[in-house]
Amino acid sequence: MANSKLKDLKIIGGSSHPDLTLKICQHLGVEAVGIECGKYPNDDQWVRIMGSVRKKEVFIIQTAIYPIDYHLMQLLMLIDAARRGSAKEITVIAPYFFYVRSDKKDEPRISITAQLVCELIQSAGADRIVAVELHSPQVQGYFKVFDNLHAGKFMCSVFYDQRILQDGDLAVIAPDEGGTKLNGKLAANRNFPLIGLFNKRRIDSHTVKVNFVGEPGDVKGKKIIMFDDEILTGSTLIANASKLKEMGAEEIYGCAFHGIFAGNAIDNIEKSDLTGVIVTNTLPQVPNPKIKVVDISELVTEAIKRIYLGESVSELF
Repeated sequence: MANSKLKDLKIIGGSSHPDLTLKICQHLGVEAVGIECGKYPNDDQWVRIMGSVRKKEVFIIQTAIYPIDYHLMQLLMLIDAARRGSAKEITVIAPYFFYVRSDKKDEPRISITAQLVCELIQSAGADRIVAVELHSPQVQGYFKVFDNLHAGKFMCSVFYDQRILQDGDLAVIAPDEGGTKLNGKLAANRNFPLIGLFNKRRIDSHTVKVNFVGEPGDVKGKKIIMFDDEILTGSTLIANASKLKEMGAEEIYGCAFHGIFAGNAIDNIEKSDLTGVIVTNTLPQVPNPKIKVVDISELVTEAIKRIYLGESVSELF
């Protein structure tokens, strides 16, 4: 049933994550505006919005999945189509943001591609961007209004839902030096002990050497959680899990907001010492017995409602 309070709100879902779009629309009590899309014989894309957006508040949902450039271009075209359709305001919901790792010029003559993407989105006609747990929060500075939603409490709640905490022997370890702040914050949020961290040396894109910094005796018999913002190949988590198993950890869980799982990541995780991996559905996930998916559609829905109604989004942080 349509929600009368949201009568001027329009949701448009790109082709990257239809399941998330559907969940958000169900929470809102609205139907998504349909789109048609395809390619011409010369490989040019085309898109068409199938309903009126004139004078409406439009929210376009598109996440950065493979092929990245295809979905980015489709997003830009949907923004442009909505703007040419006389939309009142356009908000981009990009749960996993495009080129978020390319956030700075750390080598000569390279592109700061995250900034370029923001400029393209702005030029296409968007007024606001909403993402979930940016790998590089400074990317917010590349766009006029950019909200970064935090999903840490959703990740923590899963451990209670699964009764992992029932024995009271859970502890947090930072998977690398860069994750110390994140793991410390989430550990404090639930009063989990933070008992150490790993430092690492990357050999290549699939191999890392890790060293545990802490008291090995604190690990024995514990259920260990390692939080990270994303899992790409899983090589760091897998190497850490092997070391923790050697030190006598009872169970080992890797947690990340974004499960990218590039290449053979899923197969490697299945064969590893990880008890399980928990990610959110900012990206589409294939069902797997070792991977638990936390639905963040309610968080995104609440942000959409607050933006539409002119309420504070920062309270969600």
